[in-house]
Amino acid sequence: ISTSELATSYAALILANEDVEITAEKLQFLITSAKFNVDTTKDSILTWAIEGEDVKDVLLSNNSG
Repeated sequence: ISTSELATSYAALILANEDVEITAEKLQFLITSAKFNVDTTKDSILTWAIEGEDVKDVLLSNNSG
């Protein structure tokens, strides 16, 4: 996993933990506040992938094979 993917994932987890809607703008704010430079395309892809999903539920229902 790259540093930018990790930063984006942590930002999404922070927002989910605070019950804040995950948007590309909010992800980018957290990432830049932490002094990371991340490709905004990855933010958009992550936002699209988890849109409408409860990130906490997704993480807790991980089905490892």
